[in-house]
This record gives sequence, structure tokens and C-alpha cells, in this order.
Amino acid sequence: MGLLWFGVAFSYYGMSMNITGFGLGRYMTQFVFGIIEIPAKLIVFIAVNRIGRKQCQAWALILAGLCIGANMVIPTSLEILRSVVAIIGKGFSEAAFTTVFLYAPELYPTVLRQKGLGYCSFMARLGGSVAPLIFLLDTAWELLPQVTYFVMAVLCGSSAFLLPETLNIQLPETIEDTEKQRLEQMKLSCS
Repeated sequence: MGLLWFGVAFSYYGMSMNITGFGLGRYMTQFVFGIIEIPAKLIVFIAVNRIGRKQCQAWALILAGLCIGANMVIPTSLEILRSVVAIIGKGFSEAAFTTVFLYAPELYPTVLRQKGLGYCSFMARLGGSVAPLIFLLDTAWELLPQVTYFVMAVLCGSSAFLLPETLNIQLPETIEDTEKQRLEQMKLSCS
């Protein structure tokens, strides 16, 4: 779960701080990046109850990464297309952030929630702190920051497929409940 929080914060802040080069003015890009968060949140609240938290989390972060990757190959002469892809990517990134806030507390039993979420918060802060430093990699290769954001988003999004689904499942309240659920899952996978 910590890797997921790192990837979500890393890609979110990486996209939020990369507001130049999209053909729109700096302020207009920031405005549109802010506005896209409203429909992203609304779509997440519907999607997590229909397709589940795991699928929503994984695909939101993977699609955000793919938008970053698409912007690497779209020529700079197509500024409007680059802007649209960046705005869609920012929407997916916001969707991933919203989903991780809903999903993470459900994965920890009540007695461990504070410690587990403390670790997740640390990893998110680490991802948010490292994200601006990645822009310094452009001295080695101009596209290296975007490649790094792309790879991290796709890898961390893919790691969400390894987490359990919490949609319509009774959540564990104690450590014993968690162990019982794991034993039941192991029995089901063995048979």
C-alpha cells in the first residue's frame, strides 16, 4: 500500500507542477487542472461502487501514466492535443488520489488503521517531495522526467492489482479478522 501512495503522490505532483509547454498560459493551465478535479472526483464516487476500489485505483493510476507517456510522443506543434491529454491525465491522477484516500482505510483493521495510514502518509509525502526533484533529470536527457513519471505511475498502478478488493466485503476490525480472511482466501485459491 505504501508503494501505491508513493506512486499516486509522485505522479499527481509531477503532473501538477509541469504546467508549462501545453500551449495554454500558465494561469489558464492551472485553472483547467483545478477544474478537472471536480468531474474526476464525481466519477470516482460512482466508479468505486460499481467496479470496485482495486480496479478503479489501478486503472486510474495506469491511465494517468499513459497520458504522461502519450504527451512524450505527441509533437510540441500539436499544443491543443498535448493540453487535452495533459488535462485528461491530471483528471486520472486526481481520480487515483481520491480512490487511494477511500481505499487505504478499508485495507487496515480498525486497531491498526492509525499506524498503517501513518506509513501511507509518510510514503505520500516522500513521493510529493521527490516529484519536483525529478525535473532536474532533464539535464541528462530532456524526456527523462516524463519517462520517470510514466514508469512510476504505471508500475505503482499495476501494484494495485495485488491488493484485495473491498467492495461489498465485511471489513476486518481486528487482527484476528484479517488473519481469518487471509486463511479463507488461501483455502479458496488452493482449491
